[in-house]
Amino acid sequence: MQWRTEQRALRRRWAAFGLLVLAVLAAFVLASGWLGRTNEDEQAELLRAALEQALVSCYAAEGRYPQSIGYLEEHYGVRIDRTRYAVSYDAFADNIRPQVRVIRLGE
Repeated sequence: MQWRTEQRALRRRWAAFGLLVLAVLAAFVLASGWLGRTNEDEQAELLRAALEQALVSCYAAEGRYPQSIGYLEEHYGVRIDRTRYAVSYDAFADNIRPQVRVIRLGE
């Protein structure tokens, strides 16, 4: 009788240990997904900042804003990974700062 009681207690301990391991693994998976999204957000923000800096540099050097994002890529070294980001570039006139928006693809 005592042997069965000890076996039940041992099974409960192993079950509790298994649940603890599963909980830790689940927390790890959730945390890694959150970190991945945070990193992608930071990269999109870095691209937006690089575009803004290129706009300012272009206006300072040439006295006008470019009419296309391609001009910034060609003359100011901006690199856009078009498989991951779409860039909305709305230029109205040479002397009015264009609206730039970086959109992560696959959201």
